[in-house]
Amino acid sequence: MTISTPAFYFSGHTSRPENVVLQVSPDERYLEILSEDLIRERWELRILSIESAGFKSILNSRIQKGKTLEFENPDFLKALQEVQNKKGHTGIYSRLMQGNAFYHLLFAAAIIAVLAASYFLAVPWLAERAVSLLPETYDDRLGNLVSKDLLEGNRIDSANTKIITEFAGQLDLGPGRQLHFSVLKGPEVNAFALPDGNVFIYSAILPLIDNSSQLAALIGHEAAHVRNRHSVKLLARNLGGYLLISVMLSDVNGVMSAVMNNANSLRNLSYSRSFEEEADAGGLQMLVRNHIDPNGMKSLFEHLQSEEKFHVPVFISTHPVTERRIRNVDDFLKTHPASWTTQPKLDSLFQLIKTDDK
Repeated sequence: MTISTPAFYFSGHTSRPENVVLQVSPDERYLEILSEDLIRERWELRILSIESAGFKSILNSRIQKGKTLEFENPDFLKALQEVQNKKGHTGIYSRLMQGNAFYHLLFAAAIIAVLAASYFLAVPWLAERAVSLLPETYDDRLGNLVSKDLLEGNRIDSANTKIITEFAGQLDLGPGRQLHFSVLKGPEVNAFALPDGNVFIYSAILPLIDNSSQLAALIGHEAAHVRNRHSVKLLARNLGGYLLISVMLSDVNGVMSAVMNNANSLRNLSYSRSFEEEADAGGLQMLVRNHIDPNGMKSLFEHLQSEEKFHVPVFISTHPVTERRIRNVDDFLKTHPASWTTQPKLDSLFQLIKTDDK
């Protein structure tokens, strides 16, 4: 039995509707529009869209531009939708809209998931790459801002600062900005580098370093952070949404303003695993280049990891030492056979630090 319904036909040429009758063709391929019992038009069901507004249903065809059909018959609407679904003529959106509240909620949840993934994954990734738009002079401004605050709020260990500066001066740290070292007095077990090349080492971490190769590994690691602009990139990730919008609007000053307003968080940023591994690789390459035992990197990590529960909560927080990083060092040592020599100058400078610690 063919189901039919009266409907209003709007031709698009006049606002006055025409009374028609709608029915589905026997082969269920077309919607037939009857006027005075004669088939006036046939619309293909595969390109038919259905919208509901209260009790009213509105039909449109992608081919019959400007023409619209309206009817108020829930039984015919249900039958029409069943035919479309059976023939596979409805898209995902239409099927969801025809479904019950559960499917509506499922669709909404999927949209929210996509937006969340975009915000938390895509936006930080893009914002990090937006750092390339900032000249390195901004790194200087950022670093100077934080350095000034640190130097005013902490006492400098002048003796060890001089020794470590001389120690680092013996190393080929590779291309990039010049580094400046400061040893701060205090119980905090930490070391970090600022974007302007200032490297701060707290005196409390020095007793935990056993030899000159470990100290060289620490310095090489921090130098790699500076060279790769890791702190600015990580700050950009945290400010991703705002930075991305500013970049899209070509508002470089807006980017800088956002970064500067959060500059004081630089010293407490916890580097991502990829950044830490990149800095480890840079430090290892520096050790090999200077003919220093690269096992110093591994022994430094193992020592800090073993002391984690008692002495190094801050360092572990900002530079998380993981088994994976230690395995990466092992892999590097296997694939990059290196020769090293004794380093009398570095050893003697290191002994001055250990003597001072005592």
